[in-house]
Amino acid sequence: MTQPSPQQVALALDLLREDADAWAEAAARLAGASTRASSLRIDRRLILPIWDEFLTVYNQVVDLVAARTAEGDEAMTAIGGTLRTVADEFEHDEREIRHNIQRLR
Repeated sequence: MTQPSPQQVALALDLLREDADAWAEAAARLAGASTRASSLRIDRRLILPIWDEFLTVYNQVVDLVAARTAEGDEAMTAIGGTLRTVADEFEHDEREIRHNIQRLR
């Protein structure tokens, strides 16, 4: 098996970083959705007492959606960060290996 060329490595790292950016963008959208969902809560004082039960369930659903989208934001941010870290570490190791090989020649 032949070693990848520096150009192939650079392309693979660029693609990995693009994936990291895509995860970060998705995380930002989920963060916005979480904020938006939280803003949909209805204050009990604004509703007639006959709607109390409905309002309780409604606000629970709003809280659930806000919490799950916030968790998605955190997870996607972590995935993007991991991809970027892997790309950076691979690039560092690749440079170091190539440098060591050049020194041996």
